[in-house]
Amino acid sequence: MTPGTVLFDKEFKFQDGGESPKLLVILNDGTRGFYIFVKTTSQRHNKGLSPGCQPKDRFRNFYLPKGNCLFSKATWVQLDEFYEADVNKLFELKLKGQLVYEGCLEEPTIKELLVCCIGAPDISANQETVLEDVLATLVLK
Repeated sequence: MTPGTVLFDKEFKFQDGGESPKLLVILNDGTRGFYIFVKTTSQRHNKGLSPGCQPKDRFRNFYLPKGNCLFSKATWVQLDEFYEADVNKLFELKLKGQLVYEGCLEEPTIKELLVCCIGAPDISANQETVLEDVLATLVLK
C-alpha cells in the first residue's frame, strides 16, 4: 500500500473496545514493517470547514469537502489518534475481507495531510520521523 491509501474496515476496533465500520487513511508505505494510519469521520462536531489542515480545532483534523477525492460526504481525517499495525496483520485482514480497498488520495492531498500530521500533539516521535521521511520522498518525485 502507498501513502494515502483509503481502506474500509468493516470491524474497526476503537481504543475503548467498541467496534464500528470506519474509513482509514494509510500514511506510510509499510517498508519499516508497520503502517501508520488514522481514521475518518463525517460527523462535524465543531470542526472547521476550511479545506485542508485544521490545527486550531480542539482536535487537529484535515477537512475534505463533499466530493473531494473519493469521499461522497464531507469528511474529516482525525489526527488526534495515530494507529500502527504490522504489515502482515493488515494483509491478513485484507485477505479475510475485513479491510476493503476504497481508493487513494491524490498526491497533493496526501502531501498536505502529511504536513498537517507532522507536529500534531498526539503523534509519537517515531511516527513523526517516519512521516517526515515519507513526505521527503514524495517531495522529491
